[in-house]
Amino acid sequence: MPAPIQAGTKTTMTDRITMENHRRNHEGGWQLFQDPALRDSWGDCKKQAMVPDISAPYLCGEQEFFSIKENTKKLYAYSNRLINSIYHWSVRPLAYVMVDGHGFILKLYCGEEIRGWLEERGIRERCSLSEEHAGTTAFSLGIKYKRPFRTTGSEHYLSKFIDMTMYFAPCVLEDNSRERFGELELLGGIGIITPRTDRFEDYLATVITMCKEVCLHLDMVNTFYNFYMSETMGYICVDIDERTRRPYCLYHNSNIFNVLGIPFSDLCFKSLSTVFDPLPANREFWQVLSSNEYLHNASISLSIQGVTRQYIVSTMPYRQVSVGYEGMRFFISNKEQVSSFVSRQIGNNAIMTFGNIIGQSREIKQSIRYARKYAEFDNNVLIMGESGVGKDIFAQAIHNASSRRDRPFIAVNCATFPRDLMVSELFGYEQGAFTGSKKNGNTGKLELANTGTLFLDEIGTLPLDLQAILLRVLETKRFMKLGASKETSVDVRIIAATNADILEMVSQKSFRGDLYFRLSAFVLNIPPLRKRREDVVLLANHFISRVARRIHITPPQIADDAVIYLSQLPWKGNVRELQNLMEGIVQIYSPSVITVNHITDYLNVIGAVQHPASELEEDAEPKAASPQPDDTSSLTRDAILHALKECRGNKSRAAEYLGVSRKTLYKWMRRLQVLG
Repeated sequence: MPAPIQAGTKTTMTDRITMENHRRNHEGGWQLFQDPALRDSWGDCKKQAMVPDISAPYLCGEQEFFSIKENTKKLYAYSNRLINSIYHWSVRPLAYVMVDGHGFILKLYCGEEIRGWLEERGIRERCSLSEEHAGTTAFSLGIKYKRPFRTTGSEHYLSKFIDMTMYFAPCVLEDNSRERFGELELLGGIGIITPRTDRFEDYLATVITMCKEVCLHLDMVNTFYNFYMSETMGYICVDIDERTRRPYCLYHNSNIFNVLGIPFSDLCFKSLSTVFDPLPANREFWQVLSSNEYLHNASISLSIQGVTRQYIVSTMPYRQVSVGYEGMRFFISNKEQVSSFVSRQIGNNAIMTFGNIIGQSREIKQSIRYARKYAEFDNNVLIMGESGVGKDIFAQAIHNASSRRDRPFIAVNCATFPRDLMVSELFGYEQGAFTGSKKNGNTGKLELANTGTLFLDEIGTLPLDLQAILLRVLETKRFMKLGASKETSVDVRIIAATNADILEMVSQKSFRGDLYFRLSAFVLNIPPLRKRREDVVLLANHFISRVARRIHITPPQIADDAVIYLSQLPWKGNVRELQNLMEGIVQIYSPSVITVNHITDYLNVIGAVQHPASELEEDAEPKAASPQPDDTSSLTRDAILHALKECRGNKSRAAEYLGVSRKTLYKWMRRLQVLG
């Protein structure tokens, strides 16, 4: 090991030449350096008035060093593992040096003899090799210019370093965010220091390769980490320390705190027992970790800060013996997140908004105005209207305009399932609840919709006994699964829809009155298409454009006589019927102009011959004839509102006041969008 080169000590000819070159450089020879980076760095050191024979690297305090290490945990974790796996193969006396982005030495990897030699020159852990603190070195150049460098002997600004050769490569990543795409981020770097030699080794290639490996790993980890940051499940990557065999958290996403119900904190490189209670708690969890067991959606009890709950856990063990790392990735969900995930996977999210509702008529605008107002609150909504008017679209639009927009939207058609299947469909069942049940049970639609919206279409078809169960759920926010021993709590907004005269059903006791009043906190009436005839052509053109775009043709026009004809049809199937008609004509005939003949021919083909509404419309306004007790030809919205005000909201008295039956009053209140 060479001794420090000092005046008055025995030196070799090479040492004397190096010392002489170093003196000449300080007398102006530095301006002749061929490398402009080396030349500029010496110039900057001169401007700082750095004294080459006296100045030494800056040594930070313990507290400052602790903060430096905290800010470089990711770089340190992988670089440390990589350097340790390579260092022991070194033959020549050398030191591997890991530094942060400011040049502070995080760790030295060397034998005791080399360590003592470095410390005599002021190089140790906690010291800075930046240009400001250590002058010109391969480390300071690499940090300053973000590229690899090699410096030797008299190229170093400080006299302390003239018997050294230094190799350094920085760890640099490009920012891939939209705001800072392509910007370079200096994480730190890896260097090698050896006694000065005139025969350069391939150490520069070595540190370049090591830094590229570190950067590749960190970039892949960042990609992996950012992916799971957006996941609703909790993610935590556990690393097993190669020496102590203790598990600690390597990476985690922010949602792990929502899943486990604990406050946010930085868990990286913290002991795993700071999150999961140590033995004897969590025995199954610690056994899975120690045995490298693969799990897929397993139900496990976890004790977190003394509170035990049930979680859904999947694991992915990993191990690379040659690199020296092993551990396990945990994916953890609670029941609420599983419900939300399943609802997304089965495609039940609401996709329609108020922007998807086509129409300029006064009637449809009024319905939209009411629906938008209802979306601001969390009350249940009852949507009434004939089949095909778009009740489901309004339900989705209300959900997407509400505070629950980012939560599940689950739709159930109550007319689709027989009574027994409807029970399991709505409420679910536990494993083994009945013969033929699924092995792992079934999550009901109510539970899937938790924290979101449950849309019950054709609510009028729900059997009376199920109406009673649903009423209790609405009142208590709790229900019992089939085969379960305890109740399940839910937070669900109900939007129900019906094409039946629900009040008539209540009067006939085929629908529970108490359930009706629970569901009808807000009532929304969707007008039939024949009540908004000015929207017919608007809707027709919308459907024509959509189908033409789908089959890649030019959208046909509608002839003037066809426009009149369409506006006069009775539209018993409402908007759905109009959609089917337009799509059928465009796809079968591919006309450039849609005529009356196309319409009548298509209606004949499907066996739905219709006549203009002026001739057959069943729901026409009452014709003025001889006065009848229930004649409503002069019944207006203002008249109804006035009667209700006079009778203080009593509908029976309001009906008597207007001279109509109570049933007729309800009918006209719905038709004229009068709430009360």
